[in-house]
Amino acid sequence: MKRIHPRVLMTALGDLQESCTEWLIEGRETIAATAAIQRREMQRAQTISRRATITLTHAQDDYDHVQRYKSDVQKWLSECQAAKHRCDDLLRTCLQKKKDAQQTLDHWQRELHKAEEWLSWAAQRLLEAQEELDEAQSAYEHAVWAYNAAVDRYNSCVQSKENRNCGSLRSAVHQAETRVHLAEIRVERAIEELKAAQHEFEHAQARVACCKGSVSAAKQAVSIAENAVDGAEQAVAEAERSLDYANAALKFIFEADQHAESAVNAAEKMVIHTQKDLQALDTASNAHHRADRFFESAQRLLILSRQDLNYRIARLADFDRTGLL
Repeated sequence: MKRIHPRVLMTALGDLQESCTEWLIEGRETIAATAAIQRREMQRAQTISRRATITLTHAQDDYDHVQRYKSDVQKWLSECQAAKHRCDDLLRTCLQKKKDAQQTLDHWQRELHKAEEWLSWAAQRLLEAQEELDEAQSAYEHAVWAYNAAVDRYNSCVQSKENRNCGSLRSAVHQAETRVHLAEIRVERAIEELKAAQHEFEHAQARVACCKGSVSAAKQAVSIAENAVDGAEQAVAEAERSLDYANAALKFIFEADQHAESAVNAAEKMVIHTQKDLQALDTASNAHHRADRFFESAQRLLILSRQDLNYRIARLADFDRTGLL
């Protein structure tokens, strides 16, 4: 066996002791560094987990809001469709009312034309009746004058002593009396005709006034119906525009629903990943605690080893003294 000089062993043991010291220092630094990294990563993972939880809460709130908005938009779309149907019905009703009003106006305009023709004829009849009455009264006055004259001639003949033949004059009186009677009848008939013509003229005037009032009312009805048609057409246009907006809003809300659902799924995955990270960090923390305990045990063993090395180096130094050699 080869002999080793004590100084060589002392040097080797000193190097071993320094290596142990360096390992001890590096171990402490490594444990401290890993502990710092462990704390930093744990804080980062906890921060990310909180943010993921907050993000998931916000995503779920957004999803709930989108569902409420979706329900509101669907309700709005249903109301817009119902309003569109009502506006279409209203427009059809207004068009029918306008047609009825126009037909009523045409009817009363024809009736007014007839009434004006009747009034013109009644006015001509009244004029002719008045002329006939004037002529009948004039004829009656003339017949009365002729009758009085015939009576006077007959009386003169009767009272005359010279002329005893008064038969012709008596016949003239009778004829004059007959003409007076006929003139009276003509006057009575002319008066009745005048009253009838006046009555018919008044009726014709009333008819014309009634027809004019009806025509005016019918024109107002046509104007109101036209305004109603314009309003109904505008209402239909507004309903169609609202329906387009509602359909567009429903399309957007469906897209928002998909985005919100995707956001919730992504946030849930994020929460799951952060939980896995926290679990992994918990596992790493437990492993770090075990490594720390192992290092403490190794440290105690190293201290004992260093004490033993010090003892052995001291013994080698004693053995290396010149006297012992």
